Amino acid sequence: MDNSTEPGVRGETALAEALASCHEALAEHQAGLLSDDELRHALFHFGLVCRDGEALLLDLDAGRWVRYDGITLSECPGAVRGTDVVRWKQVVRSLLADSVGP
Repeated sequence: MDNSTEPGVRGETALAEALASCHEALAEHQAGLLSDDELRHALFHFGLVCRDGEALLLDLDAGRWVRYDGITLSECPGAVRGTDVVRWKQVVRSLLADSVGP
């Protein structure tokens, strides 16, 4: 997936596509199709969207997109649906708990 976009609606579409790709990677990990390292690589790749001279970073633990403009980080309100984030946080926490060995 090319995670660079143009301004406007296409940018919002890129965020939705990134979230869908992250969700798919989490499901593939749960199904045993991706290793932990492959999951981290996929989440990094899909959770970084570059557009209009800024980068949007998906912070799964906090359940939000963070904007980096070359100088500072700031929250991007409204870019993520809360219901999706709650579900993904539960999945990620479960994966983290499962990855802690004896």
